[in-house]
Amino acid sequence: MISIDRLAFASIRFCVLFWLIVSGTSAAFTQTIDESENLQRLEDLADQVDESFAFVVDTFGARARGMGTAFVAVADDGSAIANNPAGIAQIRVSQLSFARPVDELETAREGFLAFVQPMSTRRSVGGGIHSTHFSDSDDAEQILNVAYAWQLQTDSRIYIGMGGKVFSKDGPISFDGIAVDFGILAQPIGRNLILGLAGQNFGPDVKIRYDPRRFDKSFASVLSSAPDEHEIPFNLKFGAAYRSQLHALPFQITGQVDKSFIDDFARISLGTEIRLPGVLTVRAGYTSESDAGSDLSLGIGIHYNMMRIGYTYIDRELHANQHEAYLIVDFLSRLPKPPI
Repeated sequence: MISIDRLAFASIRFCVLFWLIVSGTSAAFTQTIDESENLQRLEDLADQVDESFAFVVDTFGARARGMGTAFVAVADDGSAIANNPAGIAQIRVSQLSFARPVDELETAREGFLAFVQPMSTRRSVGGGIHSTHFSDSDDAEQILNVAYAWQLQTDSRIYIGMGGKVFSKDGPISFDGIAVDFGILAQPIGRNLILGLAGQNFGPDVKIRYDPRRFDKSFASVLSSAPDEHEIPFNLKFGAAYRSQLHALPFQITGQVDKSFIDDFARISLGTEIRLPGVLTVRAGYTSESDAGSDLSLGIGIHYNMMRIGYTYIDRELHANQHEAYLIVDFLSRLPKPPI
């Protein structure tokens, strides 16, 4: 017969072994859960970093947005400095442009200001600044653009532009950097069809800074292993515009495709602008963007002598609707207008 002592010893040994197995399995399981959660947090943080760079590939100007952002082949006002630098060679007067949202006056200070100065009958320079600061936080975004553009020959139908930018972002994820843009406008067939191409954000990787105080506690364990550099999202825009008139009403129809090579971002946009008799211009646009749904835009403009003012309404599928306004002032100049 088995003695009581041996039975007790065997029971104790079994309990200890069972406890070790359960504890080890639990620890391994807990470690796997922790690693899985940290991996998910890192992926979420990477998405936040990508979203933080979205303003670097945005389309600026309330008039451009009124045409559904399909502006790369139009680019005939000061917002071309940021959207397609080749376009400022079309501007043959000193021009001041300003645009800003009008539905966020209490929560955000945002605007785009640009100035274009012709240097000769074929060359122009310009500078612009886009700034956003949210009044309820320290979050801020800023881009400073400069551009130079020229017409290849006096009778040429090709315009080329180069631009540089300095940008910065403050907030939980902050960074600053520099980049270069280029742009082309061309009329391959007649004077009605215009093709536009722009490449944005040639530049070095950007150093990323994280503020632990601005993150949820769940991110504290992953910030030390978060990526410390990020590639600037290079963006390529290609578009076409057709200009003509119908019953003495000048109009243009434009389309554009945007593709960013940093993620899956892609955008397709269509727009139109019609100048009515008198002082009115109307415009409309449609935009479909990956991960952001589709937008519809409507706009109206009034031109009087040297001044143009306008309003744009954007009906957004997945975000709050927007109301924006613009002002464009042309100063007197004796420089002839270009053929485009």
